[in-house]
Amino acid sequence: MARRYHSGISGVYCRDHATRKHGRRPDVYYITRIKKNGKMVDEALGWASDGWTLEEAARYVGIIKKNMKSGTGPQSFKEIKAAAQEERELLAAQRAEERRKKRITHLNFEDAATRFMEWASYNTKPKTHEGYEQHLRLHILPELGNAPLSQITTNDIMRLRAKLEKKKPTRGRGKTLAASTITGCLGVVREVFNYCIETEVSAEYPDIKLFTGENPVKHKKFGAAKILPKKDNRNLRVLYDDEVEAVIQAALECSNDQYHITMIALHTGMREQEIVSLHREHLTAIDRRIIHILDSKSGTRTVSFPPVLDEIIHMRRDATKGWLFPGNGVEGYRTAASVSRQFTRIADAIGLNEGINDNRLRATFHTLRSTYAVRMLVGGMDLENLRLQLGHKDIGTTSKNYLPLVESFRVESVARAHENATIKRIG
Repeated sequence: MARRYHSGISGVYCRDHATRKHGRRPDVYYITRIKKNGKMVDEALGWASDGWTLEEAARYVGIIKKNMKSGTGPQSFKEIKAAAQEERELLAAQRAEERRKKRITHLNFEDAATRFMEWASYNTKPKTHEGYEQHLRLHILPELGNAPLSQITTNDIMRLRAKLEKKKPTRGRGKTLAASTITGCLGVVREVFNYCIETEVSAEYPDIKLFTGENPVKHKKFGAAKILPKKDNRNLRVLYDDEVEAVIQAALECSNDQYHITMIALHTGMREQEIVSLHREHLTAIDRRIIHILDSKSGTRTVSFPPVLDEIIHMRRDATKGWLFPGNGVEGYRTAASVSRQFTRIADAIGLNEGINDNRLRATFHTLRSTYAVRMLVGGMDLENLRLQLGHKDIGTTSKNYLPLVESFRVESVARAHENATIKRIG
């Protein structure tokens, strides 16, 4: 092995290669020799052919001696290399994170909504999914669709809300969108962000979510989604007996389907969607006058029907092996919307809505459900059984919606109160 010699710089030694040249001179190997804990410690650096120079070796010796004197930082070449490697790894991680963030930044709201709707198609009821799709298509995507998800702020949501408050509905008699529609739209935006907050970008980046940060749709005092003043959209109309007879006669003249649907609604309180989606399988207990309603708005329940419906129910069951009211709907039965539209035409034709502009007082298909509820209460049915029949989850809903409509209850109560309303002096 070639002899080691001092380089002329403190702490740096050299050794020439026996045969290999670097340029015109022998290749030189640089070594540091520094006193540590009372002992001289040698540490190899590298060959001149690998890029090492006397000046570079001297620089490292200076760094090590300075750190040893101060008691901080790496105090050997090995520690310097380890620190440099750690710094490189940290820098690489930071750059990777920047690339990931850049990838997330490119996701716009429409892309996020598409992913959310795919998830919703498997995890929400068809009616809910349909409502999401309608809100997105008509009101949300035209305003936010192209906006990068990461750049949407609460101010953007406030602007969306302001536009919706001035927007004219695509149909109906209202001049602007209903407060419930606006709240529903903001709710969909909130759900899209909630989905993105909990969902990873891809399997490649399981620890990176589609959106990081606070949901811009906030239910706070100054938030864009602060609960809007609720308009009373309850249907307050109840049909009197003569109006019921007129509706039944007009429905009979319209079509058998409309007549049968109207009769079922009047005598069971079922919603239009529950009626049109009746299947032969739901009528296995009709001998006991019971209809099974599966997966409705309020879940699964049974509904009792009176003898007046016997002929209609049995005829419908015997005439089909599938849906009781087949039609052009996606599932193969009539759509609830078509039934509602036909009822509105009937109500207008027989003058039920003449001179009435307030939607709460206009006769709609839901009026048949309200009429059924009031009739049952007047006839003596208790609230709990009415709740079960109508499919309400809470008896408070039943009492709040229908007790105020029972005029005879209120009239009798007021009359009794007036009879006993005396204030006598004591003594």
